[in-house]
Amino acid sequence: MENDVKEQFDAVSENYDGERRKLVPGFDDFYGTATYFAESIMDTPRILDLGAGTGLFSAFILKKYPDARVTLLDVSDKMLEVARDRFAGNDNVRYVVADYCTSGISGTFDLIISALSIHHLEDDDKKRLFENVYAALAPHGMFVNADQHLAESSRYAERFEGYWRDYVDRFEHSREDMDRLMRRRQLDKEAKLSDQIQWLRDAGFQTVECVYKHALISVMVAEKSSG
Repeated sequence: MENDVKEQFDAVSENYDGERRKLVPGFDDFYGTATYFAESIMDTPRILDLGAGTGLFSAFILKKYPDARVTLLDVSDKMLEVARDRFAGNDNVRYVVADYCTSGISGTFDLIISALSIHHLEDDDKKRLFENVYAALAPHGMFVNADQHLAESSRYAERFEGYWRDYVDRFEHSREDMDRLMRRRQLDKEAKLSDQIQWLRDAGFQTVECVYKHALISVMVAEKSSG
């Protein structure tokens, strides 16, 4: 992942969680659906959170699987510092500062999750990551990707962007925050849902579903068979 992405998220680490509701349409349904469909056959699953940031998605997952062993991986050490405070006292949570795009994935996991992170990657890097995720999952493992996506047509790409801007404008933002937000937005490299579903299948996943879609955000789940 490029250094400018790391710098952007380092800069907003302390206020990141507070911004989410102001930036993610349907925040509760988005995270709620992602959490509901994050399933494991294990009572104490091994979970990897890719681009974990402040640990927001993992916090929802840990309410569902309180005894899970969770690895938070993020390129921003400052974001993970916030996560350390969030999960202070939970010895089952570990933290890895790394760029998952270049470092690969070490270990085997029952559940791999990601929220609002993978859209920062180029398409070829997304494909490679999906292959790495598949390889890192145990039999019957699941991948949950809650993220932004590109519309299937240029017309709706413009409409999605307008919808998002209208949503953001409902809230108060300082000029500094808006300038920073738009700089971050320029780093986004969304891909179409149809393409990502195919890339997941190409990576080896037998079952792939989009379980939630709200304009430009979605939740995809991909399951690995026992073989």
